[in-house]
This record gives sequence, structure tokens and C-alpha cells, in this order.
Amino acid sequence: MQLLLAGLFACGCVSLVDGPLWPRAESYIDTTMDCSQSADPGNCRHTRDTWKTEYDAATTGQYQDQRNVAFCLSTGCDNAIQPDKVLGCAWRIVIMNSRHAELDNTDTVNLKQFCGPLMSITPDGKQPKLRRRQCWNSSEKDWARSGR
Repeated sequence: MQLLLAGLFACGCVSLVDGPLWPRAESYIDTTMDCSQSADPGNCRHTRDTWKTEYDAATTGQYQDQRNVAFCLSTGCDNAIQPDKVLGCAWRIVIMNSRHAELDNTDTVNLKQFCGPLMSITPDGKQPKLRRRQCWNSSEKDWARSGR
């Protein structure tokens, strides 16, 4: 059996990654809310109409689309998108680490505003040494408790 599996992997007949690398754009649309219930129904409809295009462009590295996706995931964009503050923050970190030529001070401000409550970071996008040390110490304790 092991020989059969090894042969299948070797010839590429079996892929370890069967699904897409990114969730489908449509999976983020907030289907529990109707745009007519939004504070700005027109913006909600526009966001839903353009979401797939912007999301797909964001996953390929397009700067402004990454900013738009991060904003909508952080805020919900007038009930168009299911808010996910952690994922929105993750997109902000991707933007800061991408070193796009278009990066400006608003990206740093957005990182602080949308990620500040979620994590401690410095303006250059790195965790302060004290915070890293705290994480390391708790990791050591968890490791020791696990008996590894």
C-alpha cells in the first residue's frame, strides 16, 4: 500500500492541495443582510457588485484592491461583506509587508486603527521586543507543560 501511495505521489496523480489557495470571493458576502437594511444601500450594492473583481485582484497583489478588501473585512462595508476584524488586520499586515511603491502614511494609520486592538505592533509592522518576549515565554511554558 505504501509503495502504491508513493508511486501516485511521485507521478503527480494525487495532489495534496485539491482546493483553491484562497476562499471564494462570494464566501465573504453577508447573505444574512439585505442591502435595503444598510445605512447606505447604494454603497452596499456597489460593494457586492464589485467585490469579486476587487477580491481577485487583491489576491494577485493589486495594492488598492488589497486596501479595499482590508477595509471591507474590517468594517463590513455597509453590511455588504461579513466583517472579520482579524482577517482585515491580516490584509493590513500583508499590505505593509508588501512594500508597494504606493504605500503611504494612511497605511500605517490604518494598521494602527484596525489592528491596534488586536495586537501590539510598532509603526514598522513588527512586534515590540517586550511583546515578542512575552509570546516566547508563554510558548516555552506551553511546550514544557505538553511534555515534549
